[in-house]
Amino acid sequence: MKKLLVLLLVASLSQLASAATAEEDVAHYVEALNGPKPVRIKALDDLAWKGISDPRVFDPIEKAVLAELDPGASGGDRELVQQEIRALSFSGQSKYLDTLQKAAADMHYSRYGKTALNELYSYARWNPIISNRSTWDPKNSDDDNRLLNMLHSNDLVLKRVAGKRVYFENKDPVVLEAVAADIKAEFRNKHSGDEADGLAWLVKGLGSSGDVQYRPLMEEVVAGAPDHEAVSHAKRVLDKYMPKS
Repeated sequence: MKKLLVLLLVASLSQLASAATAEEDVAHYVEALNGPKPVRIKALDDLAWKGISDPRVFDPIEKAVLAELDPGASGGDRELVQQEIRALSFSGQSKYLDTLQKAAADMHYSRYGKTALNELYSYARWNPIISNRSTWDPKNSDDDNRLLNMLHSNDLVLKRVAGKRVYFENKDPVVLEAVAADIKAEFRNKHSGDEADGLAWLVKGLGSSGDVQYRPLMEEVVAGAPDHEAVSHAKRVLDKYMPKS
């Protein structure tokens, strides 16, 4: 019975893709972050692309992290704390900077703290873009609108977040079309670092749909992209998801 309840709670996080107000989003995640571990892990992961910055969501996360970083702590669930540290960066709130610096200096959580510090200011820029409801089309789900906001931005590193979401879960046609448009606009340009990784994730996300209408685009990337990473992923998705009959 307990396992069934957890599964239902996890499923409810996915169902939040339908229309909800910003206040309802906050209330939902406040509740989810008080749930069983699988629900909390899913909620913490979701915050990477929800565009939420509300302290009502993140203050309890910070409290849990600080409790674990206390020198007198007996040792908590390390996997959960790692995810909580990372999630603090998704807030984009500088009020959590001191806590993340403490995490970065901790022998157990240094890697996660440093990653979160690197991402904190990116999310300060990104969250207003992701959550901008003035651009939302009521015909699309809330999650699709969030992804479209990312994909319509001028930030290829933010588009990487969208590409990962497409790869792991979202294959809605309206989103795939936007990903394809971004690839067409970018693949002939030379990128480096995180931008190159962003383009590669867009290619990987689109290719994972298995939609053969995008096979010619993947072949164009293989033939004409100067970024090795994009070419490599295009070859892989062609072989794995779009093999020639």
